[in-house]
Amino acid sequence: GRRDALARHVDVLIADIDLELTKDIDAAVEWLNRYGFFYAGLRPCALGGHDAMRLQRLNSPRVELERIVCDSEFAQRLLAYVLEDRERVKQIAR
Repeated sequence: GRRDALARHVDVLIADIDLELTKDIDAAVEWLNRYGFFYAGLRPCALGGHDAMRLQRLNSPRVELERIVCDSEFAQRLLAYVLEDRERVKQIAR
């Protein structure tokens, strides 16, 4: 579980929300936000062939966000969105 992953010092924890089977996606995102998970992207045809929303939680200071390189304007905007969501989640995480 989450505590085991935290104890093993995993650098990044990932949570995928199945967009087809999850009845209340907003509630799932809000619950994960409380534990520090923020937007990471979408995984088309992920779980059982269903699209998934991916959230991530950084669990190590070794993750060097400032070293991320984006080759396109779209990628730069997406990175900015992800980092903004991370800042938003910092305000509400336990």
